[in-house]
Amino acid sequence: MSTEIKKAKADKWVEYLADADASTMWNVGKMVKGEPKDGGRSRIPEQWTVNERGENKLVGDNIGKAKIFRDTFFPPPPAESRVPRTVEYPAAAWEFTIPTDRRLKNAIHCMKNGKATRMGTIPNDLFKACSTLLVPRLGPIYRATYNLRIYPDDWALNETIVLKKPGQADYRQPSALRPVAISEGHGRLMNGDMAAEVTTQAETLGLLALFDPLEREEAYGFMDDVAAMTWGENVEAADSASLMQKITISVAARFAKDHDNL
Repeated sequence: MSTEIKKAKADKWVEYLADADASTMWNVGKMVKGEPKDGGRSRIPEQWTVNERGENKLVGDNIGKAKIFRDTFFPPPPAESRVPRTVEYPAAAWEFTIPTDRRLKNAIHCMKNGKATRMGTIPNDLFKACSTLLVPRLGPIYRATYNLRIYPDDWALNETIVLKKPGQADYRQPSALRPVAISEGHGRLMNGDMAAEVTTQAETLGLLALFDPLEREEAYGFMDDVAAMTWGENVEAADSASLMQKITISVAARFAKDHDNL
């Protein structure tokens, strides 16, 4: 069988070259000049790293490349926490409430079309097309995760794919690629509802004005990443959802550094 497949591939290649014209000749040139690879699968090129002796070397095996990307995309936490041990947090600004069916419908409505979820889970388009049928059935399940304090482990697992940054000179450098996390469908919907609720409450209660980077850094010690944003007079015009997302990512990055689970 393998011999027949190889022969069929060779015959097809000869046929393609014989029928090549001015418009397809460029594609032939790219394929001939390109590195040999399995056209059916996308592969990440070898990656540069530094070994124990401080020497640069190329790593080509999947386990080695995965370790390089893990260390590049998810750097280790600081040796000591910058959060003061004696910090006194302010009282809660609002009382937490579990998601209602109306909130879940709003979260589905805000989902972007065509965005994939983790393989084998409910994608955005299906949520949006069937929200009337799904929400009355999923709502009780989601609320039970809060009432019973049970969250399925699978919902918390993301699938991270590595994509090329456009216009980079050398894609063998880990910094020339970027991670894209694809979340589980149920986890995405629940997280979307929580993010929308936090944004709404922060806008309603005027909490964004409290996120002056200097004051928060002095009080809590972990808001320094937010200081990179343009603050002051621009905070009034900033998109509140984007601002809250940056703040959430900044805080979460300090505490979500479990390398063994990547």
